[in-house]
Amino acid sequence: MDAAATRCTISAVQKAFNVISILHLTSYALPDNDNDNDFPKFDFVVVGGGTAGSVVAARLAEDKKTQVLLIEAGGDPPVESSIPSILVYLTNSSVDWGYKAIDKSTTKGCKRSRNVGLALGRMLGGSTGTNYMLYGEGNRRQYNKWAKIVNDSSWDAEHLLPYFKKTQNIQNNKILNSCDEEFFGYDGPFKVTIENRFPVQEYLKAQKELGNMVVPAFTLNKTIGYSPAMYSIGCGLRQDTAYAYLTPIKDYPNLYVLKHALVTKILFDSHKNAIAVNVLIKNKIRTIRASKEIIISAGTVNTPKLLMLSGIGPKKHLKKKGVDLVYDLPVGRKLQSLSSTTIIFNMKNTNIMDTDKNPKEFPAVSYIGYVALNKSQCYADYQSLSFINYASDQIRYCTQIYEFPDRICNKFFGPYCNVKGYDENQMVFNLVTDLHPKSRGKVLLRSNHYKDPPLVYVRYLTEESELDNMVKYIKDYLKVLDTKTFKSLGAELVDPEIECCKDLKLGSDKYWKCYVKCLSAIRHYDCGTCAMGSVVNKRLKVYGVKRLRVVDASVVPVIPDGVLTSAVLVIAEKAADMIKEDYNL
Repeated sequence: MDAAATRCTISAVQKAFNVISILHLTSYALPDNDNDNDFPKFDFVVVGGGTAGSVVAARLAEDKKTQVLLIEAGGDPPVESSIPSILVYLTNSSVDWGYKAIDKSTTKGCKRSRNVGLALGRMLGGSTGTNYMLYGEGNRRQYNKWAKIVNDSSWDAEHLLPYFKKTQNIQNNKILNSCDEEFFGYDGPFKVTIENRFPVQEYLKAQKELGNMVVPAFTLNKTIGYSPAMYSIGCGLRQDTAYAYLTPIKDYPNLYVLKHALVTKILFDSHKNAIAVNVLIKNKIRTIRASKEIIISAGTVNTPKLLMLSGIGPKKHLKKKGVDLVYDLPVGRKLQSLSSTTIIFNMKNTNIMDTDKNPKEFPAVSYIGYVALNKSQCYADYQSLSFINYASDQIRYCTQIYEFPDRICNKFFGPYCNVKGYDENQMVFNLVTDLHPKSRGKVLLRSNHYKDPPLVYVRYLTEESELDNMVKYIKDYLKVLDTKTFKSLGAELVDPEIECCKDLKLGSDKYWKCYVKCLSAIRHYDCGTCAMGSVVNKRLKVYGVKRLRVVDASVVPVIPDGVLTSAVLVIAEKAADMIKEDYNL
């Protein structure tokens, strides 16, 4: 099966899932839709029922005297989103916003299009229902930077650790009975598992040969080395914030949930108090008021869009788009994205695995590395993420998630797909990621109409130093091919025969620079468009106005190492506590 046929198959499966979604098989587990009710005057209106919004609404509703409204543009998560093994079918599906980012960071022709998918979930639970279910806390150094930026120690790693533990329900007895137990939570709503299938330990032996530390799991205290991957999977089901936080309280009488409702504007009074939102419900605009506060949790792209449509943003840009200014702030600027370079290994001497036979497991055996080139430093320069599976599965990631052109995906995997004697080989899909990118993108309004998607410009590898660093990281990572373990597995680097690099010496710095510029892609860990210190303060309140707060990935001032999901959960939990404190709840 080639890349084009793979995409056709994925599209056909997605259409079948769309038919199944008509049955509303998951609605019983989540709050009812309140869009036909006469609304009271709510204390709090939370805009966006995604990763952060579901958490904030659930925590505020714990006070039974507080009336909370959660507004979500999408509906309930579909049944397929709960099945870990079929995550590839959620990208560019009916539960994705379908936004495209303008990506000019890579060599022309190395993507199917300059407009790349952003993979943003449009449903309760948001992107926790569509992402790759990878979990990690990151390095304490990054969180300490947050605290320094806002001059508030409550945002440092030491003070955030209790929130990490509050969210977690770690499903691993070895960890809970180890010296790392103090860094994990075991009774939180969000279940986390650790990779334990056979091949992973075999592959980690190679890292031990190189002198790299191998740890059972990464924590805020252990951030260098290699480890089996951690997943947001529990009891064989994907963990998203809709099921984790909203299902247990779905019958609370003080929690109202509006589904399939799009907030189009935030309304302010003459004193710049946020007092209400306009909401599109069944093709009609309704105004819903909040007596205490409006909390925006629409995500890294939609939060800046909504703020700018409401008059909060860069003065010149809003004037150009015909939006009346409420307050001049750098909304939408400094979009931070992690990008990864794809490297493929074919393991000639390996055997059949069972990874594709259990729908309750992540679709590939995976391990992760955080590596410092300077072995004396306490933070990683780069991350490596390795997925072990067959060519017929790996080609799906290549064409559907990373959107590489057919000729490249076919060069990587075509010779090994469904070919007797080859498709039984394990292949390793490696992603090497610079954890400290300098490039910044931006989110702009396309127009002053809420129906128009925003303009999103992703930028990475735009500075020569970033390219130089990536070459160093790739050459360091490829040392694993020289280990006894990898040689015994028959490991070989697969050459995609990139047209624009064909005249360069394979393995030279010039070759790897060319390779990186071609085979890099965003990781969908985007943040920073309404960052603390520039758009919101240390309490996440929007500068220049009152009764308006932002709680989502857009407030992250420095992207954490690793996966963004856990950091957003922590932000949401901390924000809920700050709101309760502010209103004596």
